[in-house]
Amino acid sequence: MKRLLLLALLTATISLAKAQDKTIILTEKGMPYTNQTWFYSGKDKALQEDKIKKHWNQEDRRITSVAYTKNGWFVTMARNTGIDKQAYKYSISWPEEWIKEKWHDGYRITTLSRGKDKWLVVMSKGHDYKHQCYLRDDLSNIKRWVKHNWERGYYITNAAYDGNMWTIVMSKTEGFVSQGYFVADNYDNMVSEIREDVWGKDLCIHLIESDGDDFLVVYGKHRSCENTQNYSVNNSDISKYISKRWDNSFHILYLGGGSSNKNVKSQPYADSSNYGKRTGRAYYMNSGYEVCDFNFYFLDDKYMAEIRLSGKAQKYILQEENDDSYIFRKCVIRNNGKVEILFGAPRMTISKDWDKISIEKRFHGDCIILTEEISQSEYDKITQTKDIFPQ
Repeated sequence: MKRLLLLALLTATISLAKAQDKTIILTEKGMPYTNQTWFYSGKDKALQEDKIKKHWNQEDRRITSVAYTKNGWFVTMARNTGIDKQAYKYSISWPEEWIKEKWHDGYRITTLSRGKDKWLVVMSKGHDYKHQCYLRDDLSNIKRWVKHNWERGYYITNAAYDGNMWTIVMSKTEGFVSQGYFVADNYDNMVSEIREDVWGKDLCIHLIESDGDDFLVVYGKHRSCENTQNYSVNNSDISKYISKRWDNSFHILYLGGGSSNKNVKSQPYADSSNYGKRTGRAYYMNSGYEVCDFNFYFLDDKYMAEIRLSGKAQKYILQEENDDSYIFRKCVIRNNGKVEILFGAPRMTISKDWDKISIEKRFHGDCIILTEEISQSEYDKITQTKDIFPQ
């Protein structure tokens, strides 16, 4: 009995070690980065937060990728990233509330990883990610959700494995043109599929991650890729490998790794934005060139929308939802922070595929129906040439 117990414990220990026994480096030629640097903490050591802050404050670099690897916390930073402001959360538990707050402030998740006992989530301002959602679940359960979001114009921009489940982040961005992914059950199969189905078809790798056994490879077309890439898994001399890549005009695009913590107690969880509850700005119009500026955000646990009609801001709160739509009611926020729906307040109905928004007019009894999402520049051009919502 003791031998069986010892064997079980040994098997579990090997399983834990395998999940962190990866250092994946994806490099790409033609990236705009300058003065890229990298560092890692060493196995089982804490994140080198002092180095991050030094590069932020003294060198004007921004974090471009992080991963927990066989070498500990691995971080890359660079200049000319397009990122304005940046923040990170280094915490034992998944920082759900912090992410919501940062989304509300205009930040988006740009890289993340789970370490031995910590999450590291980096959020940035200035990136072209318009909207974002994430799902935390078993990989087999994520397939349908990913497909649904591809149809909505979202792309996988980050992934991490925490020892129990995958966290997949999808973003609405103009940087990608198409996307797919595959799961390889070993390194050799991954190499073969990349050679034949990715690079062999003039596509680019977007990211590579591992749960210790399988490899998740996300690929497709993105606008800046010259289709000149290189990757390494568990290179014996990381410094030499990176230096050689830099000498040939490559930069580190993505770091992948894995977590050793099979005892994470989190449950499959989807943030309230995951199933369509967008955050941030959006602009819509209809065939009559009526347009509206929306800002979606969370106020505590309440899903809110602020819209601008004729230059006036109006607030709405999600009152109910069904299989097809989100139904908002116009509201006011009192000085004490209480949200109040007034009697007879008009409704705003948004389809869950975000292709139709109907806004009731209080006095006319009819609706403004918006069916086309447009860019901010298009919105600005229209609003500069006509009155959008006549009184």
